[in-house]
Amino acid sequence: MSAPTRPAKSAPVAGPRFRDEARRAEEGAKRRRIRVLVGAYMDGGAESVTIGQLAERLDWASQKVLVLVRRLEADGLLVRVSKRRWRLPDDEERS
Repeated sequence: MSAPTRPAKSAPVAGPRFRDEARRAEEGAKRRRIRVLVGAYMDGGAESVTIGQLAERLDWASQKVLVLVRRLEADGLLVRVSKRRWRLPDDEERS
């Protein structure tokens, strides 16, 4: 028997969500980088991203990314999908 296959990881893509987030005014370069990267993962086919994916791609400590993501979530700029996954809000969800 062969081992079950894991779903393919989505790669970030500079698509429409990436460009929309890159154009938005935001205080803090780190907060902006996270939003833009989440948009790029979503453009690449991911419905949501994990702290680990963001931390690995940005080469930052997971705890640092978690703190920034939680602040973005509190500000309505990211939406928690599950305990460990976030995505950009839909237009209706934006504050």
